[in-house]
Amino acid sequence: MSGTYKMVLVSLLTLFVGCREITTTTHIHPDGSCQRIVSVKSGNKTPDTQAFYIPSDSTWQIKQTRKKKSGDWIYTAQKSFDHIKYMQAEYITQPDSIDHIRVSMQFEKRFRWFSTTFFYQETYHAYNPFGHIPLQNRLTPQEIELFYAGADSGDIDEKFETWQTDDAFEDFFIAFIDSAAALNDPRLRRDVILQHKEQIRVIINELGDDVDHSVEKMLDELQQLFATDSVYHLKGLIRRKVGEIETKSDFILTAQLAKYTQQVSMPGVITDTNAPVLKGNVVSWSFDGSRFYERDMKMWVKARKTNPAMIILTLAIAALCLIIIAAGGFYRYKRGKTEQESAA
Repeated sequence: MSGTYKMVLVSLLTLFVGCREITTTTHIHPDGSCQRIVSVKSGNKTPDTQAFYIPSDSTWQIKQTRKKKSGDWIYTAQKSFDHIKYMQAEYITQPDSIDHIRVSMQFEKRFRWFSTTFFYQETYHAYNPFGHIPLQNRLTPQEIELFYAGADSGDIDEKFETWQTDDAFEDFFIAFIDSAAALNDPRLRRDVILQHKEQIRVIINELGDDVDHSVEKMLDELQQLFATDSVYHLKGLIRRKVGEIETKSDFILTAQLAKYTQQVSMPGVITDTNAPVLKGNVVSWSFDGSRFYERDMKMWVKARKTNPAMIILTLAIAALCLIIIAAGGFYRYKRGKTEQESAA
């Protein structure tokens, strides 16, 4: 995508490149088996699988429909698993790279005689591909919690996006200063480069859509800035880092411009959850990709299901015990009476 690296570096993460609505529904059954339904609403008949895993192989039941009014496509993939661990295994087999969000599941089932308790947690793991500047350096603990709670605050959102931009630039600058210092040019000493850090940031921010032309332009400006032709030895490094930032930027945009809805239905009665919406035995979360950019998004729910068979069995055992006790009492009574009659 042309200019994607520039979007990150100049805080254009809000640029609209195609928003997807991804709804994932998981029906969990008492025996640990489950049904998974992934629905994607987008402008494409077959949605882009970049960033978030969208099932597409033949083991899933695939359906594609189009809405007449909006023209949007609804892509639905459905599959049943004998146990949640097999669903987890399928997600684990996805490519482990910067362009996929990692998803993990945890399921626990505990027998309590009169009832069985269930616990399910699904985690969308943090996917920040840079990670050089701690978020705590830019936002206060209160602002961080408000941001992840989805509070409506333009000031906090602006701080968050500025942090992302600076973090992306730091990714470039660290590689640049290390490689430049290794040239052993006195005009490219670390202390000299650090003095011009903000000027380098301005040069990076002016990169255009044509990567090769932008790199050449950047090298010329760096040559003027440091007054040495040694910077031209950094062409390969700069071209590679610009390409990496382009890839990472595309990944970030794809992840953050999607709207995610996670729904889980549990057996029995739900007893606790961190979901904001609860209807019957179904819980749901709705959020955008920025909510798990730097912090894991953990969605969990607990439920309890009564065991009628164990209640009946317990009552039957209790009744049997009463019968045995009563029979024993009657036997002792009859025996005592017989002994009394014999004595008389």
